[in-house]
Amino acid sequence: MLAPLEDQHAHVAHLKSIAKKWAEQVRLGHLHKYDVIPLIKTTVMKSLEYPMVLTTLDAATWVSIMSPVLQVCLPKAGICRSFPRDMVLAPLKFQGLGIPHPFGTQVSKHIEVLLRHLSHRTKTGAYMEAAVQEHQLETGTSFGLFQQD
Repeated sequence: MLAPLEDQHAHVAHLKSIAKKWAEQVRLGHLHKYDVIPLIKTTVMKSLEYPMVLTTLDAATWVSIMSPVLQVCLPKAGICRSFPRDMVLAPLKFQGLGIPHPFGTQVSKHIEVLLRHLSHRTKTGAYMEAAVQEHQLETGTSFGLFQQD
């Protein structure tokens, strides 16, 4: 689904179809309202998380992908469907619903891959290390990219 030149329309359409199909199945099913939020985190979010390492979608695109899921699941959970999305996607410690924001998850997946490949000395890590060294040469700094505040 991914195109090599930043054209991710097919991939976004595929992710939206996953979200719509899942939301339709939930809409037709019978759930207890306390089971809906954990169900989002353990099923559809995992399907959307899988390709996140390769995607570079912006926050607005992720909100549009999640829209069908939230439109169906919030009323099933006893929450108004127009509840502010900042609160829906906020962590529990900040009085949110604890549904992880997909854009934040995507960024953390990218950082995880960087750290994993650089520390395990894989081929991908070697390519990333070369890119970091090239960046250091281009900017003319005497310290590494990840060694600054």
